Amino acid sequence: MGIEVLPPDINKSSREFNVSGNSIRFGLEAVKGVGSSAIDSILESHQEGDFNTFSDFCSRADSRRVNKKVIESLIKSGAMDSMGKRAQLMTVLPEVMESAARIQKDRSSGQESMFGDILEPEPERLPDVPEWNDKIRLAMEKEALGFYITGHPLNAFKEKLKKLNVTETKDLHDLQDRQNIVLGGMVMDIKKIQTKRTGDLMAYVTIEDLYGMVEVIAFPDVFKECQELLTGDEPVVISGTIDKTDKGMKIIANKIVSIDNTEDIQNYTPPSRSSNFGYGKRSREENNSRPERKKIVTLTVYNDRRDMLPRLDDVLSKHTGDCPVFLRIVSPENWETLLKTNREVLPTHEMLSEAEAILGEGRASLS
Repeated sequence: MGIEVLPPDINKSSREFNVSGNSIRFGLEAVKGVGSSAIDSILESHQEGDFNTFSDFCSRADSRRVNKKVIESLIKSGAMDSMGKRAQLMTVLPEVMESAARIQKDRSSGQESMFGDILEPEPERLPDVPEWNDKIRLAMEKEALGFYITGHPLNAFKEKLKKLNVTETKDLHDLQDRQNIVLGGMVMDIKKIQTKRTGDLMAYVTIEDLYGMVEVIAFPDVFKECQELLTGDEPVVISGTIDKTDKGMKIIANKIVSIDNTEDIQNYTPPSRSSNFGYGKRSREENNSRPERKKIVTLTVYNDRRDMLPRLDDVLSKHTGDCPVFLRIVSPENWETLLKTNREVLPTHEMLSEAEAILGEGRASLS
């Protein structure tokens, strides 16, 4: 058994993610659109016992704090899966919330049923609707959580990417500076900035494949041709050049296309290595436009290790500080999840060494 990454669950999650044996359960605060007030209401209501049905949850959670938008986010994230299929819950949500609002109003006014009992919701009848397919389910997970947890969209394109001879992120550090590559993956984040020299837009794009993430720089001439593509939900294929500096490694994009339009990549001739790629000057000038960010500790855990999470938790507890800790969990060829933990540490050499003694060499980094 490896590490099991569990989605948020309305009955099992606390506010923050928690570690139990070899499992990590996402906390409710990981769900986008679910604020502190809503989480407080859910946890307070849960003290009375588990939510047995969708109607039970909606009638017990304070509808002033746990509104329709909050519940939609919980459904998309998988936090309500124990109560029904996601498509079913989303379809029946307006009806259940309307009924729950009436019950909460009657309770607040002290009304009872005709038999003198406290008003309780009737179990909802879930409609017979098709469940979301993988593409929709994963897109909803990314919207609600910021990443994929029950699969990865690239699984459907493995053969196509293999034919394109793409370089996987796990192999990038073994390649030479200025080497031309083809990369395939999902857009996980995009930061647009205006260049100082011309005022044109460029972008720093975080690309994820089945093995990890890498930052891709799209300078204005490339970005203007693909900016709509970078805000979509489809995989992209990038012809780029490795750029290694003392600050780390990035990919300079020469061309970015949809995975459905890879003929352009196959017929594309990248810049020659002797030409300085045409980006030497602009790289120096435009890289200065990027804002500095706070340093973070990233701990990489491969999903083939046992009994390490409690030991790792002990190390983090010993070295408290103000540096955020991210946990990257990798299941090769299936998925990668990056968690922002509730831990903040003092990133000393001792702390990083103790973490690497558990995780393996090179799997604790400060960046």
